[in-house]
Amino acid sequence: QRFVSSSLDGSIRAWNAQTGVPIPMAEMSHSNGASSAMFSPDGKTIASGGDDCILRLWDAQTGLLLKEMGGDTGGISSLAFSPDGRRVATGSTDSAVRLWDVSMGVQIGEAMEGHDEHVLVVTFSPDGELIASASYDSTIRLWHSQSGNAHGVPLRGHTGQVSSVAFSLDGACVASGGRDATIRLWDVQG
Repeated sequence: QRFVSSSLDGSIRAWNAQTGVPIPMAEMSHSNGASSAMFSPDGKTIASGGDDCILRLWDAQTGLLLKEMGGDTGGISSLAFSPDGRRVATGSTDSAVRLWDVSMGVQIGEAMEGHDEHVLVVTFSPDGELIASASYDSTIRLWHSQSGNAHGVPLRGHTGQVSSVAFSLDGACVASGGRDATIRLWDVQG
């Protein structure tokens, strides 16, 4: 069992979950703060993003850099692999959500725009069809992962930034948590 961490010093580290000891591998880092890191569903790749606006993919066994994407967008504040591991969604400080092709190393389609402020969290639905994003603007937005189009209207109700969002296992609802000290449940089927 392993987990991965990111740090404001720009470093990315993989850890042994049972011992808490770092796993020896090549140095993984960003030139500015690293804000997000995650293992792919198959555990073979680590994705990381940070203030340098670059999405990096690393070999999870060696730590060697596989691909770099972006660089001309906002700083990456969050990321998530699709359930099949073929795509990565990123949330950025420029208020956009972007989708990336892991094998090709390119952005898929146009940026998904609609938030008024920096996107704090992105996550895929269990079937990979929807992406949920949460922002400083107090909203949660849903996006179709294939087209990039908005799904429904923005989910409004929090009175402060939304800092967490997760789909239910059946993908029928989203739970969100915010700085307003509330947790809310949203029906996403409509």
